[in-house]
Amino acid sequence: MEEAAIQDHVEKINNNGNLWIDIEKPTRNKIEMLGQKFSFNELNLEDCLSKIQITKIDRYEDHIFIILHFPTSQKEKGIPRFSQLSIFAGMNYLVTVHQGDLRPLIEMFQICKKSHEQRQ
Repeated sequence: MEEAAIQDHVEKINNNGNLWIDIEKPTRNKIEMLGQKFSFNELNLEDCLSKIQITKIDRYEDHIFIILHFPTSQKEKGIPRFSQLSIFAGMNYLVTVHQGDLRPLIEMFQICKKSHEQRQ
């Protein structure tokens, strides 16, 4: 798997050997490339494509997979809307997968991307 192929489809920050890959609005193609690069469990990768999965933590020998739900600022008919955040965390990497409506996460990623000091 070419590193450039991943770069074309996701944003990433590499800092002192630690990698943060952030995928907004995941597509099957993006998730398949992620699976090829990291060899994640196929069911966890499928969970990233679903917008409605239960909150969970799956532990593996070399990483953990977490699904969390957060309220968004978008409301439909006065009812708060929730958005899923899928996280793969290993020794030297963090992968976040979401629908692009988690503003605090997006802002934090952009701050870290722009500021070397913030990445420390």
